[in-house]
Amino acid sequence: MTGAEIRSIITKNWDNVGCTLEKEGLRVQPEQFSGWRIAVISTYFDGKSRVERKNIALKKREGLQTEWLGLNHVKT
Repeated sequence: MTGAEIRSIITKNWDNVGCTLEKEGLRVQPEQFSGWRIAVISTYFDGKSRVERKNIALKKREGLQTEWLGLNHVKT
């Protein structure tokens, strides 16, 4: 899976919940040895648990090896 494919999956997941994910709120980088480092930052996460955040952002991620995952909310 490429970084562009991961970005596409996460962006589509956001569309499915009726929100727009700002481009600067999503970062996908390959890990030095294997896997991916993913950061998702959104006001939509406000009030949601870590499990809920992960289910929203990484739905349909079969085969994705994540080495680091940040799911943070930003207050407006």
